[in-house]
Order: sequence, then C-alpha cells, then structure tokens
Amino acid sequence: MADTQPNSSLSLLHDSPSVVSIAVDKIYVRPQYRQNFDHVPELAENIRQNGLQQPIVVFKNKREDGYIYELVSGESRLRAMKLLERGKISASLRPAPTNELERVTLQLSENIQRSDLTHLEIALAADDLRMTF
Repeated sequence: MADTQPNSSLSLLHDSPSVVSIAVDKIYVRPQYRQNFDHVPELAENIRQNGLQQPIVVFKNKREDGYIYELVSGESRLRAMKLLERGKISASLRPAPTNELERVTLQLSENIQRSDLTHLEIALAADDLRMTF
C-alpha cells in the first residue's frame, strides 16, 4: 500500500483531496493576494441560481479563536456564500502543510493559476514568498 502522508510541498499539491461540507464560520481567511472583490455580488447571484460549481480549498488548522479550517483558495466563493447567508460550503480538504514553506507554496500554487489575478496581485504574491523565505 502506498504511503499517503505528504513528504514535500509537491506531494501536497497532488494528493487527492476529499470534498466535505463545512460551516462557513469555521474557516479562517489569511490575507490573500486578491484585492478586488467587486464581483462577489454577481458571483453570489450565479451561485444562487446555479449552485456552487467548484468547492473552495482548505486544510485543517485548529486555532484558539475557534476556526477549524484555513482557506487556501476560493475567497470569492466563500464571500458569496456568506452574502447568500448559507451556513455551509463544499470544500476540498487538503492535507495540512507541515511548515510555512509548504503553506505558502500550497496557497500560491492554487491562486497563481487563476488568470484573473492582476499583475499587482501576482507581484504581491511573489514578494510575500521572497520575504518569507
């Protein structure tokens, strides 16, 4: 049987995540690279009409402030679900990173792939990685 424990940040990106339904108020949102959320009301209306098409991505991270999960990607979808006053959201549950480099790598890999990030947001992400390591 293959070892399912992540051995590096690369394995975190390729392990098959499970999709779970979690309470929106149990998700900690670390400051993300996206800065403009003007599109969230339109996204909320689309979700209201068509449902959530793609789960957000989280990992377990029990915190003293009561949050149980930490958001990796999908802040716009999470904000839209909160705007719709939905109590739960589908989330792809990833293995928790074992160190800060893995956390930043996971967050960046999920978010940098989006073509709708502005050049400034990409630059902020790169600067964050540079300053952290």
